[in-house]
Amino acid sequence: MRSKKVRDSDYLEHIANRIARIERATSGVDLAGFLGNEDLQAAVERYIEIIGEAAGKLSQHTRDLAPDVPWSQVIGARNVIVHGYAKIEPDRIWDIVKGHLPSLRTAVGRLHQLISDSDEADPQRQASSAEKPDREDSNR
Repeated sequence: MRSKKVRDSDYLEHIANRIARIERATSGVDLAGFLGNEDLQAAVERYIEIIGEAAGKLSQHTRDLAPDVPWSQVIGARNVIVHGYAKIEPDRIWDIVKGHLPSLRTAVGRLHQLISDSDEADPQRQASSAEKPDREDSNR
């Protein structure tokens, strides 16, 4: 059992942080530069794994607040990288970085603000949701 309860706002911060890291690492890099840099590819893949893992731990309520986000694809990208690592196509990763992360960043920022506003308005709601074990903790 964790000593600190992880809340949806924490998972949203994890996602936002990894998107920012990807954007910094790929700033000024084009597809050819990305394809020629295996270390950069590996770092970006790892950050996408973390994004997908954190997205999978968000409550359904929070995900429902952003129906425009293809949550199953965000989580699925993580699963492909983790379980199908031998078949990863770097140009597909690049497409995620340039084509999908900017809108995810915007949605995550919007969600984080909604969650923060909601927590300030009703601190008991977040406290009670923090008491519920996540799926991973309940399986231990």
